[in-house]
Amino acid sequence: MSIDHRWIASGLVLLWVWGGVLGGVALGGAGDPGKEVYQKRCQSCHGPDGKGNPKMAETLKVTMQELDVTTPTVLGKPETELLKAIANGKGKMPPLGKVLNEPDQRAVLSYMKLLVMGAR
Repeated sequence: MSIDHRWIASGLVLLWVWGGVLGGVALGGAGDPGKEVYQKRCQSCHGPDGKGNPKMAETLKVTMQELDVTTPTVLGKPETELLKAIANGKGKMPPLGKVLNEPDQRAVLSYMKLLVMGAR
């Protein structure tokens, strides 16, 4: 059974867009900006707790560890490296530098650090 990669990519883009739209409606615009950005742009792959989304791991053909942002491997990286990954993408993660300004990138990173502290 062969699946056309364009269909997978199109599905992921639709999931990402609808996740942002529905996440924005559910949030009502109030609260922590980092959390809001994370829920709109990151949660579909990295999960609500930062430990990864099993269905997305299967779809992307990656391990859950690759989607988990609460690991010591992630925690130990320099902030500049993490911000670069957010802006430019890394592996199968799309670049967000054109859709998130620098303050939003920093806010989502701060929220991810809170997820890490909550996961320990």
